[in-house]
Amino acid sequence: MQFYTANMHMRRLFFNSLIITISTLIGAAYLSGCKKDIVTPEDAFPATEVFSLYYDPDGTLWAGTVEGLVSFRDNQWKIHNETPGIPSGNIVDIAYRFINDAHELWFGSPSGLSVAAYELDAVSSATTYMEEPGKLPDNNVLAVAVDAVQARWAATPGGLGIFHGDAWYQEDKFGDLVQYPVQALGSGEEGWIFAGTRGMGVGRFRYDETIDGISGASFYDKAWSGLRSDTILAVCIVRNDEQWFGTTRGVSHHTSWETKKEWESFDTSDGLIHNHVQCIDKGKDGKLWFGTPEGASSFDGESWTTYGTTDGLVHKAVNDIAIDSKGVIWFATQVGISSFDGSQWTSYKKN
Repeated sequence: MQFYTANMHMRRLFFNSLIITISTLIGAAYLSGCKKDIVTPEDAFPATEVFSLYYDPDGTLWAGTVEGLVSFRDNQWKIHNETPGIPSGNIVDIAYRFINDAHELWFGSPSGLSVAAYELDAVSSATTYMEEPGKLPDNNVLAVAVDAVQARWAATPGGLGIFHGDAWYQEDKFGDLVQYPVQALGSGEEGWIFAGTRGMGVGRFRYDETIDGISGASFYDKAWSGLRSDTILAVCIVRNDEQWFGTTRGVSHHTSWETKKEWESFDTSDGLIHNHVQCIDKGKDGKLWFGTPEGASSFDGESWTTYGTTDGLVHKAVNDIAIDSKGVIWFATQVGISSFDGSQWTSYKKN
């Protein structure tokens, strides 16, 4: 009888402890889920540093990383670094083109300009273009863009390479695109490209088939415009008359085609988390997002909000931003990717 009573007592203690433990775990999981998700092995990202992001019309997120090209679809990450023609690492920028019922990704790396044909997230073929006289000016591609007339633009330290149809055009003398190389590109309406330079402000170019070359408008520079700095790190073109530029000294917003009119600027005194703005994107709700080495900021037209690692970012240095069809914000960082749906954060990094 004594043995039975002691055994029952031990059972009660065991089950009470078990209930308390389970309740504690459930409560901890609930509190954790309210703020940010824990990265699980199934969610592990197959790379470390992420330089660029692009969310395509079919719902695949593409990431240019130090390990190569990575895709995310149906909650699965896939790396494409073994596909012939795709650089094995350091994809710094990505652009998208849909032509002849086919999807194309164009991306730049220190080893040239590459194009990949794909369906959903399955890459079927890829080609890389290297430095060649009259074509790509330099193998080190700093930025890529596809304009409204389907021409592909590659910014390099040796100038611009423009691939229109099956023909190339090279430009290095418009202003001085060798001394002040283009390092950020944005595509506007009617084929206009806005090119952010390292020290000469913003160039505005358009490929002209009639002259087999580019025409341009006057540069925006600090002396004649509202730019905070002549070193441009990011370009976001909503329309030709709504332009956002990330600089080394804050953000500049322009709502005119004329160089001297309709400028406003923002920096840390306004609420921006850091003045070195290296990426910009705009959501369908009109909110602007800015990435910096010290975190991210959003701007709704009236107020600023800042985000750092304590909020949910996997790393403070934000290299690029993409916004998907559901309005989820994706952040490329030094150690992986974070997403934010407005209330909950999820992070993905290499284990």
